[in-house]
Amino acid sequence: GSDPGHIRATAVRDGDDYVLNGTKNFTTNGGFADVIIAFFSTDRDKGAKGISAILVHKDTPGFEVGKHENKLGIRSSSTTEMVFTDCRVPAKNLLGQENKGLNIALATLDCGRIGIAAQAVGIAEAALEEAVKYAKENGLGEDPVALADNSDVKASIMAQVDKINEKFARVEQVKKIKILPADLSQEGGELTPTMKVKRNVVASKYEAEVEALYAG
Repeated sequence: GSDPGHIRATAVRDGDDYVLNGTKNFTTNGGFADVIIAFFSTDRDKGAKGISAILVHKDTPGFEVGKHENKLGIRSSSTTEMVFTDCRVPAKNLLGQENKGLNIALATLDCGRIGIAAQAVGIAEAALEEAVKYAKENGLGEDPVALADNSDVKASIMAQVDKINEKFARVEQVKKIKILPADLSQEGGELTPTMKVKRNVVASKYEAEVEALYAG
């Protein structure tokens, strides 16, 4: 999550076991996984530096899959709760070192962040394609300028056509950008400001402008 220092789920050492308690929300593939890598607070006083990664098999007593989220989008990706109630696992299930789990979590997110960036570019591309299709189906045709006799209307239409062509060109440029996991690792697992712009501005900016085209 965005605030790992406040993980509430706990793993308490008890002899040769860890006893796990807490609920994980919005877990991708939580309903399908046979083995779960879950993150727990093993030292609350250390915050994010007191997190540990622990392997849990789906058949372990005390573990169950909670509610399945009824999401608005990306519905082909299963998203669930994971509930741990006095779930006891062997201490050997600790992945890596105790209180060093945050590094494991950040490394795992590297490729995921690249996937989200790709989704943002895809959304922008699809929005532009739909905008062009809508414009053609609602009177603009293949040559919208030829349909307008008024010089002001011609100029306005040409300006919109230029903007759409420019946006297609920008989307193609962004699609060629390569962000490697190593780049993220060098930044401590975080996207740099430049990477964030590449990922987000394309989708959010173009979505707003496409909505305006549909409205007008």
